Amino acid sequence: MTFEAVGHVYEEGDDKHDTPVEFVAPLIEAVGGFDLDPSASQSSDLAERNVTKDEDGLSTPWHGDVWLNPPYSGVSDWLEYGRDEYYRGAVDSIIALVFARTSTQWFHNHATTADLACFVEGRLSFAGSDHSAPAPSVVLVWGDAAGNPDVVEYLDSQGFLVELRDRDVGAQDRLDSFAPGVNAREIPGSSAD
Repeated sequence: MTFEAVGHVYEEGDDKHDTPVEFVAPLIEAVGGFDLDPSASQSSDLAERNVTKDEDGLSTPWHGDVWLNPPYSGVSDWLEYGRDEYYRGAVDSIIALVFARTSTQWFHNHATTADLACFVEGRLSFAGSDHSAPAPSVVLVWGDAAGNPDVVEYLDSQGFLVELRDRDVGAQDRLDSFAPGVNAREIPGSSAD
C-alpha cells in the first residue's frame, strides 16, 4: 500500500515517518477537521493549527481534536504529554498513529490508556520511502472520537479494532506505574477497583 504523504520530520534518517494523507483523510472528515497537529512538518496542513519542530509541540498547550504522528524516537514523551492533556480536559480527542511496538515499555505505559486501538492491516508506506514501514502501525484514540461512529467504522475497515477502556484490568496499578498520585476513579470511564 503506497500513500501520498504530508511530512512529519524531526530527526535525521529513520525518524522520518510522513503521514499518509490517503490514510488520515477519512479521519479528518469524520471529526470535522483536526484542530491541532502538534508534530507537523513545515508543509503539513492536516489541521487548523500545525505546530512545527521550531514551535515545539511538547511545550504548546493542546486543544480540540488532535492528530498526532509523533517522531518515533520520542514517542513515549509525545504519548505521555497527549495523555496528560486529555486527562486534564484540554482536548476533546487525540488520534495518534504510531508503530505497534507491543513489546516496549512506552506501549504498555501509554497505548493501554487509549479508548480504542486499531492495529492496521499490513504495513503503511510513508512518503519518501520506497519500502513499507519497518514495523506495523497502530492508531490510538482517546476521547470523543472513540465514540464517533464514522471514526469507528473507518478504523474497523483498516484493521483489528479493539475497545481498550472496556477491558480495563487493574487500572489503578497501571496508572500508578506512570502517573503516581492520579486516582483512576477520577478518570472518566475508568473502572478501577
